Amino acid sequence: MNSLDELLTYTKYQITENMNQYIPSYDRIHEAMHYAMKAGGKKIRPALLYAILDIYGSDKNSAHIAALSLEMIHTYSLVHDDLPAMDDDDLRRGKNTVHIEFDEATAILAGDGLLNHAVTLLTSMNYDSEIVLDVIRVISEAASIEGMILGQSKDIQDEVDTIESLNQLHALKTGRLLSAPVEVGVILSDAKQDLEQWRTIAYNIGLMFQIKDDYLDVYGKEEEIGKRVGSDASLNKTTYITLIGQEETNLLLQSKYDETVNLLKELNHLDTSLIEQIMKYVIERKK
Repeated sequence: MNSLDELLTYTKYQITENMNQYIPSYDRIHEAMHYAMKAGGKKIRPALLYAILDIYGSDKNSAHIAALSLEMIHTYSLVHDDLPAMDDDDLRRGKNTVHIEFDEATAILAGDGLLNHAVTLLTSMNYDSEIVLDVIRVISEAASIEGMILGQSKDIQDEVDTIESLNQLHALKTGRLLSAPVEVGVILSDAKQDLEQWRTIAYNIGLMFQIKDDYLDVYGKEEEIGKRVGSDASLNKTTYITLIGQEETNLLLQSKYDETVNLLKELNHLDTSLIEQIMKYVIERKK
C-alpha cells in the first residue's frame, strides 16, 4: 500500500467484513457489541498491524483475526471508559455511548464480551502454535493489569503531577495497546531483530496520540471529534494542557514527531513511509 488513505480504507473494510463474520448477532448483548464496533473510529491499531506487515511484505490475509481482536479490545476499553463509574460520557464517535443507547448493565457485558471474544478468536489464528501463543501474550499483556488496565487505574486516581508521571500513565493506558499491533506485526513478519526499535517508535506514537487527545479535549470541536469537549476538565484530570499549557504541549508533540522520524530513519533497510504518514495523521487530526 502506498498511501494512508489506502491503508485506512483497507483496514476499515476488513474490520467490518470480519466483525460480521466472527461476532455473533443473535442476542441483545451481541447487538450492543456490534453497535460499539460500528460507531466509526480511526482504526489506528489494526492499521498499524497491517502497515507493519506491508512494510515487511508479509501476508495480511492471515492476520485479519489479530487485527479484529485488537479493535475489539480497544472498543471494549472505550465502552467501559464511558460508563458512569468511569468518565460518564454520553457521546462517543458522534453517537450515543453504549450505556445510553442500551443500559449500563448491557454496556458492561458488551465490553466484557468484546474482550473475552477477542482472546477466543486469537486462539483460532492460522499460524504455528508458538506464534499464536506469542501474539496472545503480547496483546493480553498490553490490555492487562500491567498495561492498559493499570493505566486506567492510575488515571482514576490521578496522582500525576509531573511530565514523567503523566508520560508513564499514558504509556500504560494508551501506549501499550498501540505498541501491541506493531509488535504483533513484527512477530508475524519474523523480524524480531528490529523489535526493540519498533517498540520505541510505537511508544512515541502512543504518546503523540495521547498528547493530541488532550489538546482536542480542550480546543477541538464537538462536531468534529464526535464526543463532548472539556470532559477531562470536568473530571479534574491532569493533562498535558493543564500541566504545561497549550504552547508547550504543541512543542512537545512536534518534538516527539521529529524524534520518531529520526528513529524510523535508522531502519534504513525498510520503506517506513507508511508509518510516517500515520504519525503525521496522528498529530494533525481534528478528531
